[in-house]
Amino acid sequence: MERSNAHLQQQLGKKDEQVTVSPTTTMDTLPLVSPPPSRETLRETLPAAPAAPDDPVRRPTRRHRWLLWPLLAAVVAALPLLPVEVWLPHMDLPSDDLSSTADPLPPLFPADVPSFLNATCLDSERRFPLVVTPVDPSVSIERVSEWVERNRDIVTGWLDAYGAVLLRGFAVEEAAQFERVAMAYTDRLDNIYLGTSPREPVTNSEFVFTASEFESWKVVPMHCEMSFLPRPPEHLFFFAKEMPPDMVGGETPLVDMRAVAREMGEATRAVFERKGIRYVRAYPSARSSHPLDKYDPFKTKSYEAMFRHVPSAASDAAAVEAESRRQGFTPSWGPRGILKLTHETPAFRTHPRTGDEVWHNHLGVLHSAAWADEFAHAARHLRSARYAALSWLFYALDALIHRGLFGEAFGQHVTHRGGEPIAAEHVWHVRRLMWKHTLTAPWRQGDIILVDNFRLAHARMPFSTAGKRRLWAIWAKPPASLE
Repeated sequence: MERSNAHLQQQLGKKDEQVTVSPTTTMDTLPLVSPPPSRETLRETLPAAPAAPDDPVRRPTRRHRWLLWPLLAAVVAALPLLPVEVWLPHMDLPSDDLSSTADPLPPLFPADVPSFLNATCLDSERRFPLVVTPVDPSVSIERVSEWVERNRDIVTGWLDAYGAVLLRGFAVEEAAQFERVAMAYTDRLDNIYLGTSPREPVTNSEFVFTASEFESWKVVPMHCEMSFLPRPPEHLFFFAKEMPPDMVGGETPLVDMRAVAREMGEATRAVFERKGIRYVRAYPSARSSHPLDKYDPFKTKSYEAMFRHVPSAASDAAAVEAESRRQGFTPSWGPRGILKLTHETPAFRTHPRTGDEVWHNHLGVLHSAAWADEFAHAARHLRSARYAALSWLFYALDALIHRGLFGEAFGQHVTHRGGEPIAAEHVWHVRRLMWKHTLTAPWRQGDIILVDNFRLAHARMPFSTAGKRRLWAIWAKPPASLE
């Protein structure tokens, strides 16, 4: 390198040589200065810098870049092999976020069980539901119905203590048998359905409906039946008409809403007690073919289906408005004939018989983040990367649509009274608290369950099967104290 520098100095002249200019100096007497060397001259003169074989920032050559593609493909292929929890939000609620109030536990075995039946709790820790089975296969569901009709007070006591009574192991096949059990317990059955799930009446029955006509991949978030109504049903019945043996998922989780109310953190409780709940629901016309009406996942049914009990609902807007107001809703009409219903309710209710405070509203269903949260819950329960991906898709939809661009323009949403948004941390606190008090158990074909609709909420897990899952439902009228 020193030798090269000397050579360069010779080419350029001595570096420190100075030219003295006097008043008598002319252009002719100035010494000649060599022009600077060209880039080619310098490249030939200076030796090339030695390559650093261990240079960590040196990029791969084109000849080696093809190796990156198999590596990237291997990483992508390995993603589904990771535990599904990696892709989910933290779903367990810290104990310091909870109230210290605990529910008293009922006895594991009730004392007032007839001799031809057995009864015990399905879950010994949560103590719900109470499972009633025959002592031998000869005990018919008709005999049980007769006993229930004569001993309604005993069954009501079981509901107050356990929240639900599950009849299991009886030969039940027909809608008439299911309907007879419900009618044995209460004379106040109803067939006016104002809920959000699409349902269809079952033939040859007055009160039996399909539980939900949603596609199998969809979730039904946790809720008490029609709890957004000012006057919701008092009781709910389900019948497992058909449960294929190959079915994965499809359970109907039960949630203890009394425990949710008792353990709710003080800050979250205070906000909901003070600000309550406001519902916004949009129902398109059955005649609409607009993409925003057909493909909005939060528009679950048409207003004609919502008010199918109103004979002129399809042609008489005034009749629809009148029925909306009778049910406690404020109706308004939007573009394309969309019916918008808004109303406000408290977040908590008092149990009509026991006097217990319960969390009783449709925040868990109608809030814009409900489906995202429930897909995350389903992903953890079913160990499914598919539902984890669906949860993130709906989280993005919630952020983009309901919070960012369109507000209440889509099918459903929940706010506080007056339209004030509900803080995300309060929604997430309630959701995790509900999961904490959820029991998820598989159906057995022929099961019939009677649910206290002011104590236990329910949901539906997505499912897959080569057969057909059929769950039927009956509901009762509101408590007499609310009518």
